[in-house]
Amino acid sequence: MSDDTLVLIVIAWLVSAIVGAIIGMQKGKAGKGAFLAFFFGPLGWLLMIWDVGIFPVVILVLLVGGVLVAGILASEKDKDRMQEIEREARRANDEYRRERNSGMFPMADGQ
Repeated sequence: MSDDTLVLIVIAWLVSAIVGAIIGMQKGKAGKGAFLAFFFGPLGWLLMIWDVGIFPVVILVLLVGGVLVAGILASEKDKDRMQEIEREARRANDEYRRERNSGMFPMADGQ
């Protein structure tokens, strides 16, 4: 990811929080609006407009957190599998080189 893309993401995140705070100010809850918008973006705006209580927000946070944790665990599992495949490929390559050097496989040009 380039630096320009990262800067745009951060700006969008902050603008979202500002919009959430503005929506929250209409209901006297600017902090809650900024918090919801910062973490949930436009969905946070809707939660603030509907003035959702804390219980649904906690459930949403837990669901999002669970999805993120599941994604992290899955990526770690994939990383471990890729390392295992790389080790197997190295072993197969080493074995092929040993057999080739031992004369088991003649060279293609007849040597």
